[in-house]
Amino acid sequence: MNKILMMIIDGIGINNKEEGNFLKKAELNNLSDLYNEYPHSVLTTTGDVIGLPDGVPANEEIAHVAFGAGKKVKQDVTILNETLGSTLIEKNDLLISIIKKLNKSGGTLHLAGLVSDGRVSSDIRYIENFISHLNNMGLERLYFHAITDGVDSKTDCKVFLDRLVDTFNENSLGKLVTICGRNYAMDKDNNWNKTKIYTDLLFNGEGARIRKYDNALETCRKKDVPDNLIPPIKLIDDPTIKNGDILLWLNFQVETSRQLLKAICDDEFTIYPVNKPENFDVFTLLEIDNMNIDYLIEDDDEFYSIGTYFNDLRLTQARIATKERYPMVTYFFDGYKNDKLDLCDTFLIPSLQEDYLFRETLDSITKQTIKCIEKDYNFILVNIPYADIIARYGNEEQLLETLRNIDDCVGKIFESVEDNFYKMIVTSSFGNVEEMVDSVGVDNKGTTTNPVPFIVTDSRLSLRSKGDLTMVAPTILRYMDIALPKQMSQMKTLIEEEG
Repeated sequence: MNKILMMIIDGIGINNKEEGNFLKKAELNNLSDLYNEYPHSVLTTTGDVIGLPDGVPANEEIAHVAFGAGKKVKQDVTILNETLGSTLIEKNDLLISIIKKLNKSGGTLHLAGLVSDGRVSSDIRYIENFISHLNNMGLERLYFHAITDGVDSKTDCKVFLDRLVDTFNENSLGKLVTICGRNYAMDKDNNWNKTKIYTDLLFNGEGARIRKYDNALETCRKKDVPDNLIPPIKLIDDPTIKNGDILLWLNFQVETSRQLLKAICDDEFTIYPVNKPENFDVFTLLEIDNMNIDYLIEDDDEFYSIGTYFNDLRLTQARIATKERYPMVTYFFDGYKNDKLDLCDTFLIPSLQEDYLFRETLDSITKQTIKCIEKDYNFILVNIPYADIIARYGNEEQLLETLRNIDDCVGKIFESVEDNFYKMIVTSSFGNVEEMVDSVGVDNKGTTTNPVPFIVTDSRLSLRSKGDLTMVAPTILRYMDIALPKQMSQMKTLIEEEG
């Protein structure tokens, strides 16, 4: 049986153009040599084949789910657009009871969510449709707390706020009452001071009182404040959630929802005081795992991850990642499960804030990976996030230097792979650094829809030229001479001999 080390380098896509292509600018010898000398495929990272709408790129969460599932998993954005794009939601018993309760008591339904077309955390389209359904169902009072993007979407947030207000007017239902940037409302890194700013807006009404959001946004533009950093704004005197009201969270992305919902819903939350009313309810559209919050829409798409399958076969595993991507190689790769696999060791690599260009962190990843290779695990999964992170938040020189540091890391790990009779797979979750300028010359610091490489360091192997992210797990199993579980049995692999 072949022992496998799978390395996922986030943000490395394939683009033949020179302009804005930092992979070519950096001249990465080790990665280039692996790509040119060993069998490789290119993998699609968007569209229905991985459960996404066409043109919507995978993010790290979606990609790691696809890697682990080995089959198409209908993504949350698709589920919500399908469900809220039809009248099915109007027959939802829980939603019917919510509306009856509020109309009888005189309470208000508060909707809170990201207004964006980024479709990574939410989608303005299903939000607009949902408001129309609420009107059809007879809801009487609706307040909306808009969170502005600036990360997943390049479009000015005013476009989405205008669309939202138009939807309220068309349905004679709803009022935009607060605006706040996602930096505060959707923090996922335990910056509780940011979360407090948002909960203080929701429950205390602490924010700048503005009559027209157009004026507030214009002021932000003049001060170079991006959409994600727009400070708390209230558009009425008292937008707060009160006794008898209900809050419905509209975002589906788990990692950027959990922190806020913990502050609001966890009765044992003590990090800071939250001045929430004694009698109010919170719901979400979809389930937020490991949180005791009722949700409206069921997702019944079950699958059997390759990690769980390895464990059931009594094969040993190691998972290696930094804080930024640790949930990707555990929770998401294992199919939205936090279950401890008894033969899987996980290694969380600290990311030092003072570590300029992540040299020390990459060195720690390299050393830990080599230790795992030397311990002879059957399967090792390592994530390297810094190409993507620096592409989003750093400058050009930082990005070039970071890419070269990553390339050094790849070279050292490959040397150990060769010495210890492993085979290495190198791939990526999505593209970014290969297209830092888009087709019309605009700076692009986000995820692209370009394909990503899939390299196997075995010269005897013959791979298909093209595939998609869902084909990775079946390919690994076939290459290790392990039968595919029934959940993957209909999937093709990237190995060329197969029909």
